[in-house]
Amino acid sequence: MTSPTPEQIRLYRHRTKVVTAVQICAVPVAPIVGGLFLSIRTQNTDIAGALAFGGFMLVVIGIFVFRHFYYRCPVCSHSLGRGPKYIKVGEFFKGHCNHCEADYAA
Repeated sequence: MTSPTPEQIRLYRHRTKVVTAVQICAVPVAPIVGGLFLSIRTQNTDIAGALAFGGFMLVVIGIFVFRHFYYRCPVCSHSLGRGPKYIKVGEFFKGHCNHCEADYAA
């Protein structure tokens, strides 16, 4: 088990707050982006609907990409996102790196 320094614990907590804020802010942004694409004047309404859904999905995928590249362990730089196994919803920000066994819950 690797013991993180106080600076690494601060960095972990900062990254957790930033990822949480981005995810909370993206909830209203995704429908807004979809609505902006829907408001594009096209003669075919099916195309406008597809563009709206595509804009919504662009924001959702962007959240996952941001989380994967930003939310990393300060000790080993391994992604702290979901692993190959299914994890419970309450374990997203559990304060533990499965790769280097660093514990940030202290």
